[in-house]
Amino acid sequence: MELCDIHTHLVYGVDDGPPSLDEALKGLRALRDLGFTLVAATPHRRTALFPDMRAEIPRRFEELRAAAGSEGLRVELRLGAEYFFGDDLFEDFGSGGVQRLGAGNKFVLVEFQKFSIQEFHKNFIFKMSLRGLVPVLAHPERADMSSSSARDMFDYLVGNGALVQCDLLSLVGEFGWGTHTTDRVLELVDRGIPAAFSTDLHCTAREIELLPRAIEVLTARVGVERTAALLGDNPRQILAGKRPKGPA
Repeated sequence: MELCDIHTHLVYGVDDGPPSLDEALKGLRALRDLGFTLVAATPHRRTALFPDMRAEIPRRFEELRAAAGSEGLRVELRLGAEYFFGDDLFEDFGSGGVQRLGAGNKFVLVEFQKFSIQEFHKNFIFKMSLRGLVPVLAHPERADMSSSSARDMFDYLVGNGALVQCDLLSLVGEFGWGTHTTDRVLELVDRGIPAAFSTDLHCTAREIELLPRAIEVLTARVGVERTAALLGDNPRQILAGKRPKGPA
């Protein structure tokens, strides 16, 4: 089974991902060993936490791709971004420069800290749709969903075409709020909500150690065929600019 990852932090020295090219290559080798052959590098676009490295990211991405090629790592790499739903996304949308999951793609990876149901947020999502842009909600199982209004906003987004990407490591309690996050992601899986699972790899040894176990947990929960869709066919469709067919 050839796997595809639409959410990783492989570009070194630009966010909380790997600090060096060597560490980035270590993470990429781990992905290849797990069967990933198509991978999107999605550095954070959140200048409240990380410096604005937009001018540097393409160069470091190409450096990673060249180093992977020289090493013989047979992994196809794409460049995207992980937006925080806030000023950076609004700014890039206003300038027509939203970084998508691949050139010419309509899908935009977006993280919500909490799903605040404000009319402005709904209006912005509507404006995105008018430009043909579709949000892919990054790891919503880690967001604050404690209020009914937050759950309503999440349901509104999904009901209006947003796709959902969950993190593999949420299945083993590694991200977010531990067992609460695991319970939440399993609830989403049982409802058939996620279109894709991703590693959200930051190239740490702990993540690399736990990823095989996370894939085992997903397979035990949903079976081999659905795992192949969530980790292979569906994310490939997303990177090709196509909406996955049917429920995941």
